[in-house]
Amino acid sequence: MADLLTRPLLRRDEPAWGSRVPWLAAMVAAAWALVAGFALCVLPGVAVWIAEGAVGPLGDPLRFGSRVWLMAHGAGLDLEAGSITLAPLGLTLLFVLLLHRSARWAAHSAGVATTRGACAVVVAAVVTYAVGAGTIATLSATADAASRPLEAVLWAVLWSGAAVTTGVAHESGLLADWWWRVPPLMRAALAGAAAAVAGMVCVGAVLMGVSLVAHAGRTGDLATALDAGPLGATLVVVGCALIVPNLIVWSAAFALGPGFAVGTATSVAPGGVTLGLVPAVPVLGALPSSVPGSLAWLVVAGPVLAGVLAGLLVHRRLGPVAVVESDEDSEPGVDSGPVDSGPVALGPAVGVA
Repeated sequence: MADLLTRPLLRRDEPAWGSRVPWLAAMVAAAWALVAGFALCVLPGVAVWIAEGAVGPLGDPLRFGSRVWLMAHGAGLDLEAGSITLAPLGLTLLFVLLLHRSARWAAHSAGVATTRGACAVVVAAVVTYAVGAGTIATLSATADAASRPLEAVLWAVLWSGAAVTTGVAHESGLLADWWWRVPPLMRAALAGAAAAVAGMVCVGAVLMGVSLVAHAGRTGDLATALDAGPLGATLVVVGCALIVPNLIVWSAAFALGPGFAVGTATSVAPGGVTLGLVPAVPVLGALPSSVPGSLAWLVVAGPVLAGVLAGLLVHRRLGPVAVVESDEDSEPGVDSGPVDSGPVALGPAVGVA
């Protein structure tokens, strides 16, 4: 019994049964990721439908969950009064993890060991996932609300392509091989870029936390005004948690200078804040109504610090470079040999840029 509880949903310790049909393993893995993610979006709506006495057709909560699934992939929702393009990035990251995990299982089951085998698994998985996304977009469309199937397919290809490729490459060992084929200078630049992104995520998380604490009263008032009941309140909390990554990204954009916009006629930037119609989501109560000038300059210092740290990382990875003097600069008959010029000055520039 304990073994059943600890066993993963998709096992990776079986023999490579899919070595002869890698496309089948890829299709099974992609279908599993799609169904699992779709169930996560549909089941809460079905639970509310049951709690309210199963009033109305079952298709209503199913369509609602389908639209949440599509929005989490980036496909907008067109309504009669406008459109909704807010993608809950927390749910998006969860879908990416499901795809990555299922891709590793597919690579193991297919015994992927070459780039050609990896491509076969990736293509089959991405096509399966994209077809599923297009089907969901088509079946969930109504006269009042609909997502464009082509847009849903393109976003599904983007997310599944990235997640499945990394999963297959990681499981097959090809990722390390590909990485070491990258020129050292490019590897250092990529490491610096990753450090800069991580630094901006930290800056955004700090700003988000400060804003949530500063506007805790407004956030609480919005949550109380919803009066959603125990089950509804739980779903509201989960929904707010799923858009926390959005808040981090918006806070990072605020620190960088351009800022962000939520809702109609809304702009939040260090240069000024204009709040129009904002969705009645409790966590959005943390949006500032104004930004003091001194605080704005302090916030902008965050990206500069992240760039400096990234530059130092690139500087350290590159290390000293041997420079050989030209024949014109060396004296006749004297072998100048390699000269250690010290750390390359390009490192900080790459990181800051």
